[in-house]
Amino acid sequence: MSNNPPLDVTTSCRRGHLHSLHGRPRTDRAGYQCRLCHSASHKDWAKRNPKRRNAIAQKSYTLNKQEVKSRKLIAAFGITVEDYDRMHEAQGGLCAICQKSPVNRGLGVDHNHTTGQIRALLCWTCNFKLGALEDPLYPKLITYLEKYNAD
Repeated sequence: MSNNPPLDVTTSCRRGHLHSLHGRPRTDRAGYQCRLCHSASHKDWAKRNPKRRNAIAQKSYTLNKQEVKSRKLIAAFGITVEDYDRMHEAQGGLCAICQKSPVNRGLGVDHNHTTGQIRALLCWTCNFKLGALEDPLYPKLITYLEKYNAD
């Protein structure tokens, strides 16, 4: 005998989750599943099949690279790919600080972490170093360097 309660397609899935709380049922090989159970079974499958899951994710990313980039820019900075491309063109494809073309990565969007205001596009190295400068520890770093460089 199964541990699952009998299926009532109008109110609950096989595990007894109410559809009103967990969404409309989905049909799969196991019968009806609420969204909660469907999500759990998908996560279980992904754990059991990491290579297959990664291959599917890579194929999806390759087919939708522009869409992924667009979603990330909008979510992180509130700008579109067109806004990014305009900034990139205005800077000539070069980092706004070192004026070099990025080697391994594209230019990243530099922004003020307090206000969210976008400043320019930077290479990874300059963006990382600028982030260190904005650290509250920066004045102490300067004092330290001055102390040991005062020859």
